[in-house]
Amino acid sequence: MNLYWTEKASADALSIHAFIAESSNAYADSDYERILGRPQQLIPHPMSDSIVPEFGLEDIRELFVDLKS
Repeated sequence: MNLYWTEKASADALSIHAFIAESSNAYADSDYERILGRPQQLIPHPMSDSIVPEFGLEDIRELFVDLKS
């Protein structure tokens, strides 16, 4: 199983970090680690989470990270 980040996803993760860092570097770092770590679940469980509706292909998945907790 290979895990790839799109350029947009990478840019979004960095933008989220920058936005949160305006208030707290510690929270920004913590949330950024959660964003980067969450997709790792797809390596042992590649069929977990949702098929991306725009593509409708079994091997392209999307998942969401709840940063409120």
